[in-house]
Amino acid sequence: MTLLTDRSLYRPGQTVYVKGIAYMQNRIQLMCFRTKEYTVTLLDVNNQEVGRKSVRTNEFGSFYHRFRITFGLSERNVFFERREETNRLFG
Repeated sequence: MTLLTDRSLYRPGQTVYVKGIAYMQNRIQLMCFRTKEYTVTLLDVNNQEVGRKSVRTNEFGSFYHRFRITFGLSERNVFFERREETNRLFG
């Protein structure tokens, strides 16, 4: 999975727009994961959860969500975590 945001730095009070693309690729083909559920979690620098959203990919294997950065978070210290079933990946 690839997670994309609209920019690299955010200030408190701003909105983070996140797009995810779920796919698997080998030397021969590219396959997207349609209508698959994931949980996207927003973490601060101390690995504390500050936002969470369950998302489902569309027919093209992508999803979209936005998180509002609360006051007090450092704009350089926000991370995303995505989960699929029991696999844990960091973005």
